[in-house]
Amino acid sequence: MTGSISTQDTLNSFVGYLIALQDNDVRGVLASLRRGLGQQPGSVPETARIVERQLRVDTHDSIRNACYIIGSLFALHNVHADSGNIGRHFRAMGKQGEDPPANVERRFLALLASDKDELPDAL
Repeated sequence: MTGSISTQDTLNSFVGYLIALQDNDVRGVLASLRRGLGQQPGSVPETARIVERQLRVDTHDSIRNACYIIGSLFALHNVHADSGNIGRHFRAMGKQGEDPPANVERRFLALLASDKDELPDAL
């Protein structure tokens, strides 16, 4: 009998794995994850090999797909924060006390307007 693991535990574990790759400067694995950018989740064999090793067989497809997107994006731009949310981080791109630049706001609004099928490209 296998115990269930929560969505948050799965995502936390996967993000922890990505941070460990960065901390240990494992460039080859990060390069393999970047090859998944702009591709359907699971369609790039070398990316799938890395992501699938970190997930359980019973991981829900939506979480599995999110891990492919998160992994590829993290490998492209591996800066992370321990707190906050995406809105606060976008806001922080502007100067203190000013609105963020127009291009940042435009991209953020496009991200908010994206449906789930458009989200990987919007990100």
